[in-house]
Amino acid sequence: MDRVIVGIDEAGRGPVLGPMVVVGVSTGSRALAKLSRLVRKNSKALSPHVREKLSWRMRPLLEGVVVKVVPPSMIDEWVLGGGRNLNSLELNIITSIAHLLKPDELYIDSWDVKPERLRERLEETLPGGVEIICEHGADERYPIVGAASIIAKVLRDREISKLSSIYGPMGSGYSSDGRTISFLRKWYKRWGEFPPFARKSWKTLERIRKEG
Repeated sequence: MDRVIVGIDEAGRGPVLGPMVVVGVSTGSRALAKLSRLVRKNSKALSPHVREKLSWRMRPLLEGVVVKVVPPSMIDEWVLGGGRNLNSLELNIITSIAHLLKPDELYIDSWDVKPERLRERLEETLPGGVEIICEHGADERYPIVGAASIIAKVLRDREISKLSSIYGPMGSGYSSDGRTISFLRKWYKRWGEFPPFARKSWKTLERIRKEG
């Protein structure tokens, strides 16, 4: 019997601008070998053009694709809310994705410093019998997670591209990107506040605010 293999990964967990995109993909165990021949490199090592091309080539091999686009406002709500944080939010999201895709085997690129802790939390909420693998760098080790990672990055890039087409060039959205910081400084200087697609809970904004 063909087993349902599911991989989940995200793009945009750390940026100060734009949404986080969480993607779950599923395939059958028979199609996994073909997928493995397509997804051979870490998605971070691929150019945006190659990721876009691969995202379409993979589609016939995927039985299910679930996408959750998490806006900055929701991230702020969880980060600033008492007793909640970004880890809790992402746990909720991947649990809902897993319930939709109904895996026999679930592979996740762990954001928790202790992957076994994430696995235990998932075991509490998912049906018994699901084999759960949570590891750091799972997108490099397991093609099903690599496929989710590629699609997540393609969709996150599209979101940033949409924002840039409306508000002007803003770089990648990461705090380490000088273009992003320059965009935020100019916006704050002009409007006295930050754009609605900025994560107000990020310390980056407080540092810019203090610069005056």
